[in-house]
Amino acid sequence: MELHQLQVFVIVSEEENITRAARRLFSTPSSISMTIKSLEDELGVQLFQRTSRGMQITERGRLLHEKAQKTLRSAQELANYATEIQSSLIGQVTIGLNSQPSFLRVSKWVTDIRQNCAGIDLQIVSSYTGKNLARVKSGEMDLGFIFGEINDPQLTRYPLANVEVAVAAPVAWQTQLENATWSDLSQLPWIGTELDCPFQTLTNIIFEEHNLNYQPNIQTDDDATRIALVKAGIGLSLVVASEAHEEAQNGAIYIWQCEPIFSPLSLVFATHRQHEPLIKAVRQTIVSLWETAS
Repeated sequence: MELHQLQVFVIVSEEENITRAARRLFSTPSSISMTIKSLEDELGVQLFQRTSRGMQITERGRLLHEKAQKTLRSAQELANYATEIQSSLIGQVTIGLNSQPSFLRVSKWVTDIRQNCAGIDLQIVSSYTGKNLARVKSGEMDLGFIFGEINDPQLTRYPLANVEVAVAAPVAWQTQLENATWSDLSQLPWIGTELDCPFQTLTNIIFEEHNLNYQPNIQTDDDATRIALVKAGIGLSLVVASEAHEEAQNGAIYIWQCEPIFSPLSLVFATHRQHEPLIKAVRQTIVSLWETAS
């Protein structure tokens, strides 16, 4: 999908007429029609009803219209900001990851930053939420990805997404877990994390809500290690659902079915540094990419 397609979609919806839209876009009616048809095919949604009175937007098209406008605005804001800062920003920015680089779309925002802010050198550190919070607060790290909420005036967070979390279990436990309850799960070994890890907090909250006690039998702060321990049959753990499903498709783990569990994903930085040009540039690039992709 290209931004040009979204622009055509928005203008046709405003004009309700292919010919008038073509004039505004300095194009031809046939080209506009082909663009709309291509976008409809790509989205799998009929955007317009073609009537004798012109192009009438469908109900589904109307739902997508606001998203399209938001995407175009975000793209324009990013382009304007890139033009503003391209020639002046030079320095290093350290960013802490809290999950797999593919999940955090690292390659995409790194590419954007390199193209639009060539003077910024990025140092990307594999870490986890608790350590990212501590290092951002101390100044060792400029920005960090985190799961969960924070209540600290020294830190500011930009929400990126509400991420689904899954209960990952060893494959060998599938039969006993298919009809299991939270009470049953409380009797099994769990792989825990440090106390300030949001997934640990979330696990504690879930069991408290069910008036149950459980005891993590091993602790690790590294997501990859936790998944490896689940695969090895050591215990259960809360993990990012997309990562869990990938392992489950390969037959490496079993996902226990329950009501959806979510945790917010955010980008955090020190409040007193929010107007620093380097941090502002990197922050805006990452946030804009997530807003456009959502």
